[in-house]
Amino acid sequence: MSEPDILKIKGRTLYENEEGTNENVQLNDTTEKYAYLEVFWNLNNSVYGSNKIEKPNGKVFQITTNTNPSNLTRVWSQGNTIDSNIITRGECIFQDIGGSRGTANFMKITKVVGYK
Repeated sequence: MSEPDILKIKGRTLYENEEGTNENVQLNDTTEKYAYLEVFWNLNNSVYGSNKIEKPNGKVFQITTNTNPSNLTRVWSQGNTIDSNIITRGECIFQDIGGSRGTANFMKITKVVGYK
């Protein structure tokens, strides 16, 4: 298989940090070269997930999940913007169903993989 064919299957790691970051993410390549990105994230090292973003350059994507602290449902959400080789992080907000709301900086991006 040629390198482009392998990148369609395995992808290329554009960012990786096992600890994760809640800051803007600098990618090691431009997103214009990729058909889609997969962004891996965690919430406070307890909830894990990923988002796939097609034609990623210039896109806004949302990381959304929920937790159940103290027998209530809490929804977490954070908007992020992809621009060439940087992911700009938005504010992470939470809303308790039937209760309080606020902001917290607990969403962390741990890895970004680009697929051609």
